Amino acid sequence: MSYAASRRVPVVLSSSLWLEEASLRNYPLPDIEQILGFADVVVTNSLSEQSMLDRFFPGVGEKCRPVYNGVDLEVIDNDIISDAVYAWGKQLPDRFVLCVGNIEPRKNQLLLAQAMEGLDIPLVLLGHIRDQKYWTRVQEAAKCELRYLGGFPFQAPEIYLAMRKSTVFAMPSTLETPSLAALEAAALGVKRIVITSIGSAFEYFGDRVLYVNPASVEDIRNALVSSLATDGNSMLRDHIRANFGWAKVCEHLVSVYEELQQMTVSR
Repeated sequence: MSYAASRRVPVVLSSSLWLEEASLRNYPLPDIEQILGFADVVVTNSLSEQSMLDRFFPGVGEKCRPVYNGVDLEVIDNDIISDAVYAWGKQLPDRFVLCVGNIEPRKNQLLLAQAMEGLDIPLVLLGHIRDQKYWTRVQEAAKCELRYLGGFPFQAPEIYLAMRKSTVFAMPSTLETPSLAALEAAALGVKRIVITSIGSAFEYFGDRVLYVNPASVEDIRNALVSSLATDGNSMLRDHIRANFGWAKVCEHLVSVYEELQQMTVSR
């Protein structure tokens, strides 16, 4: 990036970053500030991410251009359920809470499993086990029927089948910007979504889902109880499809590169 900047070549940077006061010590802030400084345009996933960057790195907000994350509607709409995938799906319960994500502290399966106590509905986890010790803790602390059905590659048909069949999709992570899995679940028609309040999820889902404090087992549990007691939001699917399909969000990305072309001409 520094070489490109020295050659006066416009630089665009995708940030995909979310900082909180409590977690600043986990990030190399001087290095991040330097990298942001090289960029002519910083593409964020939301207006709230832009505001967050400007708060921690004053002045950066002026070069930010929000481009929302998107769902590949063509892929999920043309997903073919093979005989093997159909057979795999038979192990899914009739009703279940689903969490899709790597098994690791950031995805917060530990508190989710604890929050399931007494709900009389299984918790199904899909995702690669990145932290074996954490996974052991999840199993030991689970207060529900816990089913781990493996890890799958991105856009695997098993994931989409599980999403379609799920009763509630839960993503109480320590942060999300905004959670591609939650976007896909909503686009596939899941009406009940419980998601972290940390990050940019509200900018995508609005008041159509329930938000939780990821550090509170009680808050996660209350949201699950409330979600299970309703029919969910019937407008969620159409909202996500209308605003966050790739064809829609890429219109904004095109405008970013058109702006960069103008920068090149003016230099």
